[in-house]
Amino acid sequence: MFYTIIIQPLTNVLVLFTSFLGGNLGLSVILMTIFVKLLLLPFAYSSLKSQLVMKKMQPKINEIKKQYPDNVEQSKKIMELYKEANTNPFAGCLPILIQFPLIIGLYKVFLNGATFEPTILYSFMSLPVHISDSFFGILLSEKSYFLAIFAGIAQYIQLHFSPSTQNTLSDDTDKDSTVRLMENMQKNMKYILPIMIVFFTLVVPAAIAIYWITTSLVTLVQEFWMYQRIKKETI
Repeated sequence: MFYTIIIQPLTNVLVLFTSFLGGNLGLSVILMTIFVKLLLLPFAYSSLKSQLVMKKMQPKINEIKKQYPDNVEQSKKIMELYKEANTNPFAGCLPILIQFPLIIGLYKVFLNGATFEPTILYSFMSLPVHISDSFFGILLSEKSYFLAIFAGIAQYIQLHFSPSTQNTLSDDTDKDSTVRLMENMQKNMKYILPIMIVFFTLVVPAAIAIYWITTSLVTLVQEFWMYQRIKKETI
């Protein structure tokens, strides 16, 4: 089912882009990644909005925790606060779960590089006569140390400048230990995740590194746009 619903359609779209771009697989990977990110934009928007609303509500949640030591009463008051703000603490989880199958499918499509099985194509689709597996001299079906390092840098830039991760840590003494723990983990991930991405993209085809670079940069642009729009909505 995953093959039929996710992998096969994505592969055919990639082949279509490759045909339009004269067989340039590198540009097709970039265009395909942007295309999927645009498809997922509504879900990403919903997730980011939920995160920002929850962050904005944190001072009120801390006040409730101080006023109501009893866990049952505390939970009741917090849920009332969520209802009053017309939000759900789990609203940001569903969009992320929806995105996973497409992201995994996209990864599997790019993992094959320029190799397309004829059986995966729809009857009305045909492979381009010529497919270029080279992108600025780098073979997309082979590993690339340069693109792996660039993927790590792009991931760091995305995490460092993302509006959702800016100024998370402060001297706010009202923050409980759980919030501080989460914020410290988020801060550490700015450095840990890019290193992990470098090691990961060192052992996979260069097409995956291009996918990751494009994803990181497009995500950053999308988050700036979404953040400004959400700020206007919540004022």
